[in-house]
Amino acid sequence: MKISNNSVTPIFGLLARHYQLSFSLRSSTVMLIGLSGLMLAACATNNTAAEPPASAAETSQADQPLETLSPEVAATLGLSGQQTDAEVIEHILAGEFLGGQGDLRGAAQEYAQAASLSNDAEVADRATRVALQAQAWEQVKQTAGRWLTLSPDHHEALQALAIAQLELNEQAGASDTLGRLILASEPRSRGWQQAGSVLANTDNKALADKVLLSLVNSDQLGDSADGLYGQSVLAWRLGDLERAKTLALQASMETRRLDILEWAAQIAFAAGDVEAAIATYTRALEVVPGDRDLTLALAEILKRDGQTEAALQALRGLGNNTEALYTRAAYQLEAGNRAEAEALYLQLRELTVIPVGQAAIAQQADPSIAHSLQQNDNPAIVHAFYTAQLAEQLDYREQALEWYVQADGGEYAMPATMRAAALLAELDRMPEAQALLQPLQNSDDEDTVVNAFIAESSLLQEAGLADQAVQRLTVALGRISSSTELLYARALAAATDNDVDLAEQDLRRIIREDPDNAAALNALGYTLADLTQRYDEALPLIEKALRLNPDDAATLDSMGWVKYRMGELDAAVEYLRRAYALDDNPEIGAHLGEVLWSSGAQQEAREIWRQAVADDPQHGVLNDTLERLGVVL
Repeated sequence: MKISNNSVTPIFGLLARHYQLSFSLRSSTVMLIGLSGLMLAACATNNTAAEPPASAAETSQADQPLETLSPEVAATLGLSGQQTDAEVIEHILAGEFLGGQGDLRGAAQEYAQAASLSNDAEVADRATRVALQAQAWEQVKQTAGRWLTLSPDHHEALQALAIAQLELNEQAGASDTLGRLILASEPRSRGWQQAGSVLANTDNKALADKVLLSLVNSDQLGDSADGLYGQSVLAWRLGDLERAKTLALQASMETRRLDILEWAAQIAFAAGDVEAAIATYTRALEVVPGDRDLTLALAEILKRDGQTEAALQALRGLGNNTEALYTRAAYQLEAGNRAEAEALYLQLRELTVIPVGQAAIAQQADPSIAHSLQQNDNPAIVHAFYTAQLAEQLDYREQALEWYVQADGGEYAMPATMRAAALLAELDRMPEAQALLQPLQNSDDEDTVVNAFIAESSLLQEAGLADQAVQRLTVALGRISSSTELLYARALAAATDNDVDLAEQDLRRIIREDPDNAAALNALGYTLADLTQRYDEALPLIEKALRLNPDDAATLDSMGWVKYRMGELDAAVEYLRRAYALDDNPEIGAHLGEVLWSSGAQQEAREIWRQAVADDPQHGVLNDTLERLGVVL
C-alpha cells in the first residue's frame, strides 16, 4: 500500500512553549520543557536548544498530576481537550514525544494504548492516523476497530480498517469491511467509489481483484442502479474496462439519472462499444433535450464513427451559436465539404454575440446559448477565438489574425497570442511576431514567460534562424536559470544550429539533476548519434531512455537512427517501423525512408517519402534527406 506523505497532518511536537509537563514513560520519567512549534514532518530532525531553569512555581506546577489537556494543545492535536484519564494523557504525550524523535512505530503504539483506554472517538481517530503514517498495520486494525466501536460506520474508520486488512492479506475481513462501507453510504455509489479508492491503491492487485469479485457477487449489496453504477466505477478503477462497461450499461437501463447515463455512455465509448455509447447519449438527451455538452459528445462520437451527417444533424439542434457553428464547419471541412464550411464561417463571422448581462434573456430563448455564456465571462472573446480558429483552418490567415487580436482576455488570451504570432511568422513578419510575444515574456507568471520564449524559439527555428533561437533562450535562462523546459529547448535549438557542445552541456545538466529524464537522455543520445560519431556514448543513453519509455515513438526513432549510423540496417529498420507505426510524422518518415533506401527497398522508401511530403512539404529534415540522397519524387 502506498501511503502518501500528505495522508496524515504532521502531528508531533505540538506542545505550546509555556507548558512544562512531567509524566512517566514506563520505568523512566521524561521532562518536556519548552517543546515549541509545529514540526514540519514526523521524521524531521529534532533540533533542541537549552532552556532557562524552571522557576520554583513552575516546578511546583509541573509536579502536579495532569488531568486535562489545555484547549490550545488539544485543538492542535485535533482532540476535544476533555481527556480526564491521566493514563490516556500520558500515552498521548508519550506518542507525541516519540513522534518528535522520529520513532513513528513507538508513537503508534503509545497512541494505540491511549485509544484502548479512552472512550473518546477523537483519540481513536488520531491514533489511527498516526498508525497509518507509521504503516503499523496491526495498530491500524486495533485503533480503527476502537474508532468504529465509538463511532459506528464512520467512513474514514472503515476505509482505514480495510487498508490494514488488505496490507495484512486478510481477504475476508477486507471484503466485509468494504461491504459495510458501501451499505453505510448514501447514495450507495459513493461507498462503491470509496471502496474503489482503497482497492486501487493496494499493491496486491490479485487480492484486490478477489475482494472486488466478492463485493460484486454479494447479494447483500443489491443490484440497484446506484449500486451498479458504483460497481462500474470500482471496476474501472481496477482496470477492468469490460466489466465496468457491462455494469454501467446495466445501471443505465434502470434509471433516468443523468450522471449514470453519462458515465455509461463514456465508459462504453472507452471500451470501443460505439453503438452502445450512441444509444446511451441519445437516451440522456431524452432526459435533458438540447443539452449542449451531451449533444457535442454525441456528435463527436457520430463523426468518429463516420456518421458525419448524423453528427451535423445533432449539432443543428443547438441552434446558431458560436460553438455549434464552429463545430459544424470543422466537421464539414474534415469531410471535404469546403463550400459548406465556408458558408458556416460566414454565418459565424456575422453572428451577433449576446452580452453577458443578457444571459437571463438568452436562457429563455435558447438554453444552449445561456450555457455557453455561463462558461466564460466574455462571450465576445469566445466568439473571436472560435472564428479565428475556423478562419485559420480555411487558410484565411489575415482574417484569422484580426480575430485572434480580439480574443485578448481570459483563458483564450495566451493561445490566441501564440497562434497570431505563428501566423505572422508564416507570413514572413517575424519582427511583428516577436513583438506580439514580448508582453507574455514580461509577465509576472513564470510559466507564461517560459512558454512565450519557447514559442518564439520554435518560430525562429522553423524560419531557419536557430542561432537567434539560442540567443533568445539564453536571455530567458538569464531570468529563470532553473527552468528545465528552457534548458531543454535551448539544447534542441543548439543541436539544430549544429552547436553540439552547448546542446550536450544543457542536456547533461538536466540529466545530472534528473538521471531518469527520458526526454533528455533521448535527446542527448540522438544528438550524439546524428551530429557526431560518438555512437558508443549515444547508444546507452538511448537504451536507458527506451527502458524508461518503451513505447515512445521519438525514442524508437533515435534507436533506429543510431543503429543505422552503426551499420546495423536490419535492427534500424525494425525500430524505425515501430516508431512510424506509432507516429507517422515526416522526420521519422525521412529516417525510415533513408534506411530502406540504403537497404535496397527504394520503392517502399519513395512511398513513405511521398506521404511525408504530402503531410508537410516544407519539413526541413525531410527535404534535407531527399536533397542529400539526390532523390526526386
